[in-house]
Amino acid sequence: MTHNFPEPWELLDFFESEHLPSSPDEEPPWGYGRLEYRANTDEGQFRCIIWPTYGELALEWMQNGTSRFYFDARKIARFKVEKRGGIDRLIVDFQETADLERFIFSLKPSFSSHIMWRTK
Repeated sequence: MTHNFPEPWELLDFFESEHLPSSPDEEPPWGYGRLEYRANTDEGQFRCIIWPTYGELALEWMQNGTSRFYFDARKIARFKVEKRGGIDRLIVDFQETADLERFIFSLKPSFSSHIMWRTK
């Protein structure tokens, strides 16, 4: 697997769930195809879809059936799981041609997100 994408156990630990199969018939090799994760916390339900080979991500936070946050991104260069100071983060770095530089979100101990814009 590429060094630009976490190992399966890192994402399992971050989301506290296995990814949902992209197809009921055939599962592509790790890091290829569509990876969907769902997580439930005290703050609501989270759904994250990652397409590593296309550099794309979609994240949605729902509370009682209402969408509270939705983030859809393209031109991603790297995904990384980081644990620091008791906080688990998924860090998404963007390609140099993107307007965004970095997106960071965490689910534990509580949901938070941070977007860094690229200054040109």
